[in-house]
Amino acid sequence: MYEKILLLSKSFLLLSIAVTISIFCYILFSNPSYNFVLSEKIKIENEAKQLKEAEELQQWRWFEFSDVNASSEQYPLVVLRSGFKVIKIVNDEVLVGWKMEVLNTSENNPYKVEVNYSITDGDSFVVKSSTESKWVKPKEFGTIKSTMTINMVNLDRLKADTWYISAPDWKDKEKNVKTKRYERMSKIVADESKRPYWVEDTIKNKKSFLLSFSDKWKAINKAISNQIETKKKK
Repeated sequence: MYEKILLLSKSFLLLSIAVTISIFCYILFSNPSYNFVLSEKIKIENEAKQLKEAEELQQWRWFEFSDVNASSEQYPLVVLRSGFKVIKIVNDEVLVGWKMEVLNTSENNPYKVEVNYSITDGDSFVVKSSTESKWVKPKEFGTIKSTMTINMVNLDRLKADTWYISAPDWKDKEKNVKTKRYERMSKIVADESKRPYWVEDTIKNKKSFLLSFSDKWKAINKAISNQIETKKKK
């Protein structure tokens, strides 16, 4: 009887040792802190993922639907689109460029347009911001642009943008304006010599999508279509 108990005890002891060794080996294998090979594998996979995300972000990500939320039709600026892209990566730092395409619909007044531009993540939290300004002449298009540097760890957070734009003293300068903002925009866009090439390309590439949901792009498309028809008749 005593021998059976002793044998059983040894069996339990050996089993306990085996289980302990197995758990220890599992921890060593699965924990990157202890397993150098696994740690390197995870590091390489993360770097590859970041590089893939960077390559995708090296193409311009445009947001065509955004525009100034102006309560007054006298407001002179129309934002046609905004966007950003990754320019280059140096070590752990990512250089990101951003642009905003603006139209000054004023008949006579130039404006120093100031933009505070922010890139946001999927939850609308700001990743990074920068501010830039530029003079835009009346009835002309202007491009406000700048760059910002972010850490590589935030690369996958670059999802969307938000911004604030200002044109100082516009209320005094435009107080006698009677026309609507998109009406003034349409007259300028209809001038083929003034509108940028990308305006027509944007409509061609995203026509059904843009024209279904955006009054701004409906007005632009109508102005260009009318201009083309008039040109044909001549």
